[in-house]
Amino acid sequence: MQAPTGLSLLQTAGRAIQLVSLSAAAIWLMLLIAASVSVAVITFSATQFQTRWANLTLNGGALSVWKAEQLREQWAASLNLLETAKKALDDNRQYLSKAIGMRNAADRERTLAGQQLSDSQASFAEKIARVDTDLATKFRTAAVDQAPSLVYGALDGLKDKDPSIEQDLTNFVALREKYYTADNKLNQAKSEVESLSGLVDQGQKELQAAQKGATLSLAGPDGEELPADQRTPIENAIYEFNAMHSYLWGLVYKFALAPSDILVLILVISMGVLGSSLQLGYVYTTEYARKSAIFYIFRPFLGVITALVVFIVTKAGLPLVTDAGKLGGNAPINPYFISFLGIISGLLSERALEAVRQLGASYFRGGNEDGDPPRWARVNLAAEFATAHRDAEALRRQLTAKESEWSDWIQGKEPLPGSVQRMISIVIDKPRRDLFTDIAPDDAAEPGGGQPDTTTAHAGASGAGAQAAAPEPSAASRLPASDEQKAREPDQK
Repeated sequence: MQAPTGLSLLQTAGRAIQLVSLSAAAIWLMLLIAASVSVAVITFSATQFQTRWANLTLNGGALSVWKAEQLREQWAASLNLLETAKKALDDNRQYLSKAIGMRNAADRERTLAGQQLSDSQASFAEKIARVDTDLATKFRTAAVDQAPSLVYGALDGLKDKDPSIEQDLTNFVALREKYYTADNKLNQAKSEVESLSGLVDQGQKELQAAQKGATLSLAGPDGEELPADQRTPIENAIYEFNAMHSYLWGLVYKFALAPSDILVLILVISMGVLGSSLQLGYVYTTEYARKSAIFYIFRPFLGVITALVVFIVTKAGLPLVTDAGKLGGNAPINPYFISFLGIISGLLSERALEAVRQLGASYFRGGNEDGDPPRWARVNLAAEFATAHRDAEALRRQLTAKESEWSDWIQGKEPLPGSVQRMISIVIDKPRRDLFTDIAPDDAAEPGGGQPDTTTAHAGASGAGAQAAAPEPSAASRLPASDEQKAREPDQK
């Protein structure tokens, strides 16, 4: 058996290092995907909730999430009062039910004790009648609390005649005490029932007040309650918002309370990481051997930066993406489009950065450095801006053009510099050849600034070198770009 050579040892060490790198990259990818998906889901949910709130109105204005939080806190506090009132009422009802049962038991006990005492008094009176008829009559009609004292006064004489009378008297007194005890117990039970009945009545009133307070107070400008078709969506949104307070440890709720601009930026960044994770997952499963571990570590950061840059450029109104109008200016937040923009920016960071670079190069290219001559607008460009849903005034401010100068440019009265032509072509998303022409219209100014001479030369005008009338614009100026080029070809030949 041959000993391993140095080359084989290096190959083995290389495979071991590659295996360790592969495992580390896999763990990093799993953690990255789990974190990016979690943050993306939470942020997207919070952004979508804020967007839904922006579509609701109260007293003629948009209902912000912070106003919703104020309503939610008021409603949650009223719900706590309602739950407290319900619990207190239920407890008092249970206590009352028990007290009524105790009162009924005490009543039965006192009735039994009273019957036993009455029977004892009657039988004891009969025994006394055998010895003393008058005393027996008084004992039979006396109240139970006074009857024993009648017997005690004549007890010595009665015992001489019937020794058992003393024991009967003791039994009667014991039954009387038992009756008194049962009677006191019944009175206490009655008092407890009466007290709890009052608490139940008070609890019912408090519950009714709490139920009334638990209803959301959504009044219009005139102080009257909102109609059902306006009230129901707001109530449902607040109920959902209150449920979010404890769902997923309150993360979605806390994110939803963040300022909308910050939340949108977090959404863009998290979707950029998600797009990068998707791209890294594909690379890992298809071409891992051609990528270093550093690539897997730093590629997500490139996705984050790219997503943020693309969002800012698109939000500025520059046509980096096809449908920039969804984010430009004061367009309402569309979490789906923002998420899509962040994902593709992270997924295609290289292409997105190249698009930004080309747009920046076009924007900063000034004057006629590339040799583009001034040209006139073929038609009134205001209609082109409107058709493309672009803000011409915003572009004018970006180009720092004067209002009169801008008006002459888009109406075709003045030729546009090459840089302005490029920007308008990019914003409107049409080729320059379809928007501009080298041939000036009838009422347009020459590139040098003078007006074309349209006066007709009179035959026999005095003085040599009389100027001829300016020729009519050729038909080529009214042709499409391709036809115009053909019309000018014979002259070029």
